[in-house]
Amino acid sequence: MNTNKKRLTILTLPEIQDYFGLPRFTLEEREYYFTLSDTEHQIIPQGWSVNSRVNFILMLGYFKSRQMFFTYTLEDVITDISYILACHFPDHSAANIKVPGKTTRIQLQRLICQHLNYQRYNSIMAEQVAELAARVVKRSAKPVFILRALLSHLNKNQILILTWKRHSQIYYLKNQRVCTG
Repeated sequence: MNTNKKRLTILTLPEIQDYFGLPRFTLEEREYYFTLSDTEHQIIPQGWSVNSRVNFILMLGYFKSRQMFFTYTLEDVITDISYILACHFPDHSAANIKVPGKTTRIQLQRLICQHLNYQRYNSIMAEQVAELAARVVKRSAKPVFILRALLSHLNKNQILILTWKRHSQIYYLKNQRVCTG
């Protein structure tokens, strides 16, 4: 039995990277996204290690850029880490920076969400997004139209943007309901 199913292509790979991929900043963008306001300096607890502080600044900058959190490797972000160290911690080396573990990563994400007044996606929001997708599908079944409507809703309501995988699942379920009745 052939279990390979053809999947609907909603976005091209470059479009997926543009919407959901790890940001690739220019120097000017690094200056913008990794410069901390006075408030942002104050919300970083004094007892934190340089490693936690660097990862906080990195995650905050990425979040400001894309309104989502990323899982990354050091190789993925070494240029940004080097920039953050040069600007904020010039006496420290990138060799001492590590990717945060799950507990620290969640703590950093919560602090960023609290600071920027964003909410994590939950089951209540999932129902709202599914209802929105059902309404949008009635206007246009074009996948990219639905995606943009969902992204706009999440951004407007300051809800963490879903991963690409989750967006495509919502579209697939709503499209199946429209097609099957």
